[in-house]
Amino acid sequence: MKLVNKTKLLIAASVFTLLALTAIQGYLIRNTYQLKRATAQYESQSIFTQIYNSEPVEYLLWELRNDAIKQAQAYKNKQISKEEVITNLQQKSASLNPYFLEEINKGFAEYSIPVDISIQKKLTSMVLHDTLGNAETIYNEKDSTLLLLGTPYKPTENSEQKLINNATFTKGLVANINGKSYTYMLEFKTKLFMSESTGWSGYLIKQMSGVLLLACLLFLFVTGILFYSINSLLKQKKLADIKTDFINNITHELKTPLSTLAIAIKNLNNEASKYNGLFNNSVLEVINRQNIRLQKLIDQVLNTSLGYQEIELNEEIFNMPQFLKETVDDFKLSLKEDIDITTNIHKDAILISADKFYISTAINNLLGNAVKYGSTSVSLHYDYTPKERTHFIKIKDNGIGIPKKHQRSIFDKFYRVSEQDTHNYKGLGLGLFYTHQIIEAHKGSISVSSTKGNGTEFTIILSNQ
Repeated sequence: MKLVNKTKLLIAASVFTLLALTAIQGYLIRNTYQLKRATAQYESQSIFTQIYNSEPVEYLLWELRNDAIKQAQAYKNKQISKEEVITNLQQKSASLNPYFLEEINKGFAEYSIPVDISIQKKLTSMVLHDTLGNAETIYNEKDSTLLLLGTPYKPTENSEQKLINNATFTKGLVANINGKSYTYMLEFKTKLFMSESTGWSGYLIKQMSGVLLLACLLFLFVTGILFYSINSLLKQKKLADIKTDFINNITHELKTPLSTLAIAIKNLNNEASKYNGLFNNSVLEVINRQNIRLQKLIDQVLNTSLGYQEIELNEEIFNMPQFLKETVDDFKLSLKEDIDITTNIHKDAILISADKFYISTAINNLLGNAVKYGSTSVSLHYDYTPKERTHFIKIKDNGIGIPKKHQRSIFDKFYRVSEQDTHNYKGLGLGLFYTHQIIEAHKGSISVSSTKGNGTEFTIILSNQ
């Protein structure tokens, strides 16, 4: 019980460690991604600043500011209204904008910016100040949003808008009102925004492909080692359980004949037995039988240690239906219990080339298992397919059955079903393993179909070569 708990604890700790390492690795990769993205954004912003301060772009900006001065003078001279100031300014911006975007895109292409960047230069306010400190607002961003240069867009969840600069242009002007010169100042405020699309993700993932690939390979490597270690641990635990079970079973099997031998020898040493020849003969027969039983147990362990490649077959041609009938009849003679054994075997002579001794051993093992595990009725069915030259032998019982989870392992060496209701049945876990090796040596196959509580059916398939 302690070993099981330690194994579970070790597996849980290993899985937790793997998850922790994965989380740490993911955190480091995420930080690396964010750092690279911040660096790339900073570089793109620096590049845009260079483009924005270039001579062609600066010329276009001067054109826009000069038009703002012109519109302000016209308004102050009462030639146009505030609304016309904004309308005229928009018209001028529309005429300059294609050239502005062309210069910006040309600069981005030259520096190979990997993502789409949108630029917006917006008017935030246009105010006239006189010498007396009075201010007259022509435009304020609270009234509406006026795009001067750039691309019209609305920031979304997938885009990130950044303020690049907040510029203020002032210019002292003179207006002629009613024949008098009037001095005032134009305050022209703008904001410059940059918006970057989600194109950074693909670019940065491509840049980090080496790191990501190495991280994935490392994760797979660590996962593989962990899986291999856990699998080896479980196999070792299973092997230890099998060895313990085998030792317990072989000890139990050897205990009975050894106890009988001890009693027999004690009786032989009894002084009174020296004068009773008949009694001595009886005791010697007991010793002989128990000696034979011990020898058979030892032979069983030795013989079943052979794999199917090491079994040397002495093949001969014989009549399979007759052979099966004789095997079942001989098995019935060995039974001490009242077991109903029925057969369904072809009467026609069907020849097969096989080793009679090993085939009979395999059949007897299956019949013996059926009786041992609670069967009151056993049937042996034999069929032959001439076209494929294939022999089918089915042995079915009405015993306790084999749970589904154990059916894949019952042919393993030393394996015994450890269910509570089968714990008291004697055995070494070698019979089905040996039967499987015999059938494999004949290049045949054996399978099992069973439901717990509803009996078991073994199917042997042999082919004439």
